[in-house]
Amino acid sequence: MVRLYEVTLHTRTNKSSFAAPFIPSRIPVKDFPTPENIIFPLRTALEALVQHCHAVIDAATEMDPALVLSLPTFAVAPTVIYSLYVLVTALAASASPGNTYGQCLPRNSFQIEQCGFKLKGLAAGMKILDPTMSCWTTRLIDATGWLEEWYSDYATILQRYETYLTI
Repeated sequence: MVRLYEVTLHTRTNKSSFAAPFIPSRIPVKDFPTPENIIFPLRTALEALVQHCHAVIDAATEMDPALVLSLPTFAVAPTVIYSLYVLVTALAASASPGNTYGQCLPRNSFQIEQCGFKLKGLAAGMKILDPTMSCWTTRLIDATGWLEEWYSDYATILQRYETYLTI
C-alpha cells in the first residue's frame, strides 16, 4: 500500500529518488509537490501513506528476529527500508517551510524517533542470532541506523531555520 500512496510525493523531477538505493543523500528535501490547497482526497492519501509506512515498520519490528532472518532476504528487508525512506521523505515534504502538506501531516504524526528505536531493537536481536552479519537481512535492517543521525541533523536544521524566522 505504501507504493500506492507514494505518488503523493512525486514531481516531474524527483521520481528517480524513489528507486533504490534508499539512502539519506537521496531524500528529496527540496523537490516535492507544493499544492496551494490540500483537497480531501490528497489529505486522505497523505495520512494513509504515513499510516501504511508505520504498519510495515511495526509488522517487521513486532516479529521475532529469528522469523525475520528466516524470511526471504530481498522481500522483507527492502520493504522495511523503502517504507522508512518514504516516511522520512514525507516528513521532509511536510516539515518544509511553506509547504501545505504540513497542514494535514503534523511533525509528531511521523514518529520517526519511535521507528528508529523499534528498528534498532530488531537489528540488535538479529545481530544476536547472526553476530557475523552474514545474512543480508541483518545487514539491511542494521543499515537503518542512518535514520537517527539524519533525523537529528534535519531536526536541528529545521529548528535553526524556525528560530531565524522568529527573530
